[in-house]
Amino acid sequence: MTGALAPFNPCHPSVSFETPGLFAPKLGEKPPVMVIIHGGSGLENYQTLTAKVWQKEGFSTLVFDAFQMNGLGPKSPLVRYRLASSSKQKMIFTVTMGAYQWLLKNEQINASRIFFQGLSQGGHEAINIAGAVDPSNVRGVIAESAPPYGIGFPDHIKTPLVLTYGERDKYGTENELMYKIKAPCRQGEVFSDAPTGYGQVCHRSPGLNDQRTPSPLEWLEKMKSANEPVTLLLVKGGGHGPLFDN
Repeated sequence: MTGALAPFNPCHPSVSFETPGLFAPKLGEKPPVMVIIHGGSGLENYQTLTAKVWQKEGFSTLVFDAFQMNGLGPKSPLVRYRLASSSKQKMIFTVTMGAYQWLLKNEQINASRIFFQGLSQGGHEAINIAGAVDPSNVRGVIAESAPPYGIGFPDHIKTPLVLTYGERDKYGTENELMYKIKAPCRQGEVFSDAPTGYGQVCHRSPGLNDQRTPSPLEWLEKMKSANEPVTLLLVKGGGHGPLFDN
């Protein structure tokens, strides 16, 4: 997929910005906010359920559909079956970074306590978000079930990151576990707007197509050896999207 990427539009009908629930704990004069990033099928019930959990805990929440902002209809067959992971991730990353910039100016929330949580393709972009944001604003990122293919994971992380995988997650991988899978470089693409990472050296290009990405577990171990603020949460019995699937 080629063409200009749409920016975040706070007035788009897919956007939902919600304040904490009525009986939620008060987490300061202004609440922190959790930005919830959808996966490769667009905005689904998983993100809505996740938002309700955080609202009950005293967070404001922001959800949106990056694909719809780029003119792709909900549940579009193009999105579901034909669009490459890298194309989806470029849209998700661009819109999410725009949402981050919008929140920095939002007087309803505490802009020094922003968090992100992403699932699947959105988890891949949550990892890139962790390498792109200012740690004085963003206090933590959760990446659920992030596949290694696409635009790649960054070389450095700026804010604490938790990688969450279900121990039985084989979604789209046949017999391989998601957190251990290595993807062919031909499934990746360079995206200059994202933080520098293995996507710059492992992507669709003659001579690279037979090479493979590091697995998420290998990437994690490399980050930890460099004292990057990354940890792994492996959910016993969990599948793809382990916070609700276990």
